[in-house]
Amino acid sequence: ACGATETIKLHFAGPKNSEQTINWYLLSGGHKLSESSEPVTIGSESDLLNPNLVQLSYGDAEVNEADKILKEVELTVNTNHTAYPELTVIAMVNSQNSSLTDSHKFKVGYCTEHQVGLQLSTLKSQPRGKVDMTVESEEGSLCGLSLVDKSVDLLGNENKVT
Repeated sequence: ACGATETIKLHFAGPKNSEQTINWYLLSGGHKLSESSEPVTIGSESDLLNPNLVQLSYGDAEVNEADKILKEVELTVNTNHTAYPELTVIAMVNSQNSSLTDSHKFKVGYCTEHQVGLQLSTLKSQPRGKVDMTVESEEGSLCGLSLVDKSVDLLGNENKVT
């Protein structure tokens, strides 16, 4: 949702009692919107019961799978008009001489840079009845509005676009 703070859960596995940094990037329309990193301490107990949820797994090939701990990390993402219509989250873990990545796409609802409010004094009116319209927006916003009385459709309108 536009202007909302969303939480994305990332599941990964690593050796017991180790530390790792997850770097993550937000992209939309081919542009990087932001980047951040999250230090993660991997203890001795797993956060997850289902190993099929793991999206990233790191550590030496010699590490026994039984010695890997499953973790869940929550990434906080703020959405705004720059993320519309789709936001891509890329998570990356560097381990020794390799980088592990995972990405997910999320749909973002219609969103504009400036929020515009429209209020009508009444939702129903008689033909030629008085209706007051109030438009509110931030200073410097450009707004385009068009209101048409439904009675125009009864008469037929050759210029109507559908």
